[in-house]
Amino acid sequence: MNIALAEQHSFPLGDVFNFLQAATVQPILEQAALDSPIFATRWRWDANRALALLRFQNGKKVPPQIQRMRSDDLLASVFPDAAACFENIQGDRQIPDHPLVGEVMKDVLTEAMDIEGLKALLTGWPMGVFVA
Repeated sequence: MNIALAEQHSFPLGDVFNFLQAATVQPILEQAALDSPIFATRWRWDANRALALLRFQNGKKVPPQIQRMRSDDLLASVFPDAAACFENIQGDRQIPDHPLVGEVMKDVLTEAMDIEGLKALLTGWPMGVFVA
């Protein structure tokens, strides 16, 4: 069986198991997570939980769209590459050593995904063999 993305990009299905290795899968998933909505969602959630964003101001609830804009502004100030245009970034984005960014990445990889389970799967199974 082959997977065909286009005529020049087809490959045997068994080759999929050679694309990822346990030692290198985490940085790949981190870069992929930065482009997914799960990162932005977890960022807002963790920023609110860390009290980095106000939910109430002057006795009134801050509207969700304003919270979202403030969350985006906070992300751009802490992690400029996350908000930058892809045309301006070469290679992988460097994830800053910031407590909030670290917490978001931990949440994304361990709660939304199962990075340890994926590493165990990639380590434990012989490459090219799929057991259902």
